[in-house]
Amino acid sequence: MSDVDLQLLTTFVRVYEARNVTRAAEDLGLSQPTVSHALARLRRQVGDELFVRAPGGVRPTDHADALYRDAAPALATLRGAVEHARGFDPATARRLFRICLTDLGETAILPAVLTEITRRAPNVEIEVVPMNVDRAASWLQTGEIDLAVATMDLGPSLRTEVLFADGYVLAMRRGHPLAEGALTTRDFEAARHAVVTDVAGHRMPVEAMAALGIERRIALRVPNFATIPPALARTDLVAVVPWGAVRMRPVHGDLVSRPLPFEVRPVDVRLWRRPGTGSPAVRWLRSTIVEASARPDDWAYPHPATT
Repeated sequence: MSDVDLQLLTTFVRVYEARNVTRAAEDLGLSQPTVSHALARLRRQVGDELFVRAPGGVRPTDHADALYRDAAPALATLRGAVEHARGFDPATARRLFRICLTDLGETAILPAVLTEITRRAPNVEIEVVPMNVDRAASWLQTGEIDLAVATMDLGPSLRTEVLFADGYVLAMRRGHPLAEGALTTRDFEAARHAVVTDVAGHRMPVEAMAALGIERRIALRVPNFATIPPALARTDLVAVVPWGAVRMRPVHGDLVSRPLPFEVRPVDVRLWRRPGTGSPAVRWLRSTIVEASARPDDWAYPHPATT
């Protein structure tokens, strides 16, 4: 095992993360036979199968899990050292960045960020990794993802900073009976609501309603915020959502938003990263996301605070 080729470990790490040999080969810019050959060499050196066939790809063995826990952070450190030595030029760089986002982040944050990244670094590739609160911290520590954006707490082992504060609104279709005029608590309770069942990171409205004794007539339960706008656009349902969920109105059937008839403090949308200064490439990505998220025209909350 002392003479293991770093390229073999690089290939192993990508297959482990992709759980698919073909997809890993595409990410690495190699042919599938080349990746399979590299895995065969590594299997002989470590004396383990490493991966077994599974629906949709491969599943790591226990030995592969242990090897990944050691190899991924080491490779991330080496990659960072190389990038420090040669610097990072976004205009010419060819690199894959992995950003972990929630479904809301994909629709509300990604477009502005992607616009800036494409303009400044036309040759880089972005892979969006779906948010997994239980695994995001370990992904960041091992370098499986470069950055994460979330409202929920991803753990004390990470560094974090606030990108912006997102206020809550009552969303509905344009022309809805509640779209005009004063909106009272009684109107709010009488309306038929769509709600998100997994509100991790967005508990403030629920807690505010519970404290005030406000109850909703729930007509629809969905697993995430991405489902809400299309449902509202074709019905008389309403929903309490972060402003970011409905700000891209042309995409979501011309929705409108109303201030809530009770006070809810905004939620902090945070950027999460592993401790340390990071490589020049990741530092550039971080600064680009911060700048893209800080534009007041994009994120200006449309309603004054309720008093």
